[in-house]
Amino acid sequence: MELSPLPVMLLLISVAPAGTVEERPQAVLSVSPQSWLTEGVSVTLSCEVRDSSTGWTFSWYRVVPYREGLTPIDINGDLRYGEDLLSDSSRGAGVSYTLSPAALHHTGVYVCRAERGEPANQTQYSNPQPLWITGLSPPVSLIISPNRTQHFIVDSLTLSCEGQSDSTGWRVRQYTHCQGVSDCSSVWGSVTGSTCTISFLFTCHTGVYWCQSESGGSSNPVNITVHSGNVILESPVNPVIQGDPLTLHCLLYHPIPPDFRSDFYKDGLLIKKQTTGKMTIYTVSKSDEGFYYCKHTEREVSPNSWVSITGRPQAVLSVSPQSWLTEGVSVTLSCEVRDSSTGWTFSWYRVVPYREDLTPKKDTKGYMMYGIELLSDSSRGAGVSYTLSPAALHHTGVYVCRAERGEPAYQTQYSDPQPLWITGSRPPGSLIISPNRTQHFSGDSLTLSCEGQNESTGWRVIRYRHRWSVSNCSTDWGSVTGSTCTIRSLFTSHTGVYWCQSESGRNSNPVNITVHNGSVILESPVHPVTEGDHLTLHCLLHPTDTSDLRADLYKDGLLIQNQTAGEMTIHNVSKSDEGLYHCKHPERGESPHSWISVRARSHSEAPFSALRLLSSLLVSSPFLLISIVLGVKCYRAHG
Repeated sequence: MELSPLPVMLLLISVAPAGTVEERPQAVLSVSPQSWLTEGVSVTLSCEVRDSSTGWTFSWYRVVPYREGLTPIDINGDLRYGEDLLSDSSRGAGVSYTLSPAALHHTGVYVCRAERGEPANQTQYSNPQPLWITGLSPPVSLIISPNRTQHFIVDSLTLSCEGQSDSTGWRVRQYTHCQGVSDCSSVWGSVTGSTCTISFLFTCHTGVYWCQSESGGSSNPVNITVHSGNVILESPVNPVIQGDPLTLHCLLYHPIPPDFRSDFYKDGLLIKKQTTGKMTIYTVSKSDEGFYYCKHTEREVSPNSWVSITGRPQAVLSVSPQSWLTEGVSVTLSCEVRDSSTGWTFSWYRVVPYREDLTPKKDTKGYMMYGIELLSDSSRGAGVSYTLSPAALHHTGVYVCRAERGEPAYQTQYSDPQPLWITGSRPPGSLIISPNRTQHFSGDSLTLSCEGQNESTGWRVIRYRHRWSVSNCSTDWGSVTGSTCTIRSLFTSHTGVYWCQSESGRNSNPVNITVHNGSVILESPVHPVTEGDHLTLHCLLHPTDTSDLRADLYKDGLLIQNQTAGEMTIHNVSKSDEGLYHCKHPERGESPHSWISVRARSHSEAPFSALRLLSSLLVSSPFLLISIVLGVKCYRAHG
């Protein structure tokens, strides 16, 4: 919300050679896109000399309280302001000065001036143009008591600068119609440390207030209105975060009568009638941003106050090198806060089925869907990455991160969930699927069983469907008997990754299951294929009693076999056979894609060499050993 400019500056004049008095031209300053902005965007200051010819060069200044060392701006004979030439402002023919990106320390009041000729003929300073920049987590906060933007005259007001660690070196600054730009002093308040106290408010105290440090740092600015009437609106001092509640109160200067009634308006339109002086919007959105005021049914109307709605920044999580990995390698989770300044610290969490001892999270409708479990070895720090080295089977799961900064802490939203699937050659438990394939037709039934190496008790089937949906098998999507989960009728919503988890946190290999509502699916192995084994793929049609099984098979989008009888076998598979496979029937359509993983054969599984085979035979058959020895002797005697 823009305020009235500073008092008109003293008209500077020069005497023309002929002795006539000539008025100096006026520079005019404007701001685009607006005076109130959020950090990170670009803002342009434009200066022009109207009704004058070209050839002007321009300089840009910030208006500050006068102090020794600054060029004074003389207004009505008093040294009221200082001009602070912007350090990156060089005189030139350009008519604009851009701040990109705008930051908190750019908050202030600006002027420009033009000159031309030799000796230089200077214009008057332009009209002062305020620029207010707000940030998500400023280095210091302006604390106002009473904590509202509108106040009655003669009331008292306290403004304090409170930083993240300390409040030294900060002072309260104001920009008002009466006083212009000034620091808190005996002129309009009293100073104790970084606190400014105004004992008696007057309408001249209406203006914008902010905290300024000696090094140039700023708090978020606050627009304060001092009202001489009987009704004011109590609204938030700082921007409201999307999703949070917003409560407005209508206050009277005199004691509130028992039958107090008030109406609330937004942008001039009635939105709440005959309330008891209070209105709450429980979940605000950007559409709730605007000018609010209240009206007492018998008294009068409060001033307008702008209520700003800001979005909570989003943390973004990524996984490197990929989401599907084999145990033993290293994986790094990286978290960042995009389009925001630095100074964030990070925490890392695993998304798990909800239980009472975990921090709950809810979906947009308020239903509890999952729990957030802080990683035991995750400590808050400035590092933007969290490394699992080596990755193990028990690391399988869904992860999120969150950043925070400031004191009290300002937190981002949780990042979008990032799944991480780890497979091993000898998992402590196995997920047994019946029918034994990764793709299934909708309407079919599916059984998933957890079998441990020694026993299957204490294991449960877990599913990750999409985004935050991590859940145990239950009546929501299946039925449980022991460690077996049965889904009687599949829907496409059952598509997801399934795995077994024990009470102690051990995992089976995960399996990606796709439920398809079409007529064609691909039958492929549930678990990784071992190098050297055979791989057989089938193209299945629904209904399955069709005699036309012609199908083409594709790998990574390329045709590898056409017009088969719905089957293809790859003998002696290698790592190069790993990829995305699907099949296509000429009339019935194509199947979804399935990833087929090929794992290296372990040493214990490697085929016997001829020497190892001979050694085994000799050990197991002494008669064969004696025969070989006699044969060798006879051969030598014959020779």
